[in-house]
Amino acid sequence: MGIESFADKLAIVELHDRFGALLDASAYEGLVDVFTSDAVVEGWDEKAWEGSAQIAKRLAEINADHRGSHRMITNHRVRVAAGRARCVAHYRSAHLDSDSAPGPIYKQTHSHEGWYLTELRRTETGWRFSRLKHVSLSRADSSTPEGRAVMAEVLAFVS
Repeated sequence: MGIESFADKLAIVELHDRFGALLDASAYEGLVDVFTSDAVVEGWDEKAWEGSAQIAKRLAEINADHRGSHRMITNHRVRVAAGRARCVAHYRSAHLDSDSAPGPIYKQTHSHEGWYLTELRRTETGWRFSRLKHVSLSRADSSTPEGRAVMAEVLAFVS
């Protein structure tokens, strides 16, 4: 792997990290800068979200009930070609529920796991997401045809 390819992959991993950090910090206005203006996000609602402004707005809305969050995004598999890239990354997010009863140390939390399937474009300001598909682990039930199709998509995404 050449230096340029390594630098691209590192920048793409860092973009995923920035995405998670912005969500954790509830800094939703910053999300506009991690997506291209014509980006598409799928997987949270039945209808895709289009455009960085709508994406930031919907992510703020669906995370509004969390008083705190912690995301881990890891195991990045990246393929870069001619100013475009694809990446599969595992995620796990834990959320402090807004209705948690005060306690000395622990409060009520819940978590989610799955994959982000991302398509990226190199822009004048660096790599940006042009498409992000959120795939929940709960959809990957290997005992069903639908679940096997989900895993086939995850496995083939960067092939």
